[in-house]
Amino acid sequence: MTIAVAALLAPACLDHFRQPIYEGRRIGAWFSDACLGANLANRADPELKKRSAAAWSAFGRMDSNAIPFLVRMLQTPDSHLSSQMIVSARNVDSLAPLARRMILPSDKRRVAAALLAALQTRSKSSLPHLVEAFQKESDRNIKSAYVSAIAVISRAPPRELVGNLYTESFDNYAQRVIRHAQQRHPHLFVKEP
Repeated sequence: MTIAVAALLAPACLDHFRQPIYEGRRIGAWFSDACLGANLANRADPELKKRSAAAWSAFGRMDSNAIPFLVRMLQTPDSHLSSQMIVSARNVDSLAPLARRMILPSDKRRVAAALLAALQTRSKSSLPHLVEAFQKESDRNIKSAYVSAIAVISRAPPRELVGNLYTESFDNYAQRVIRHAQQRHPHLFVKEP
């Protein structure tokens, strides 16, 4: 029994220790703080708002060492059960303070995309991962975050990409942004044999 528990916990522990450190904290700790702003209830708490803002600022100063971690966060799978438990706990007065600090899987993906965008061209290597995540994603809000990140990272010229947002579908716009990234950085999208 003890060996089984250790085997289950070992990958998470190893991942924790492999994370880069920035300003004395692991990237995962900065990421958790950045995600605090994803929950609207946390924005009213001055301490949580300050922690989230500090994390966003820190990611804006980080170098490319943060990219592998953020790419892994793009791949956070949805868990209907855990999402439902977090959302339900947020509505119970005694559990709400703790539940507000829990991060929904969809929020992790959305925040990871936004943080990659904050790294701007330093995160060019994440473009194929963002495109792949976009193609697998079912949540339109998260897809929108991916497209925004791709546009920022690939330095898409606004005139070329904006088109007529009133008449063009989101899917057409997204495909145009992705094509631009693939044309601007073709070496990143080469499939290895």
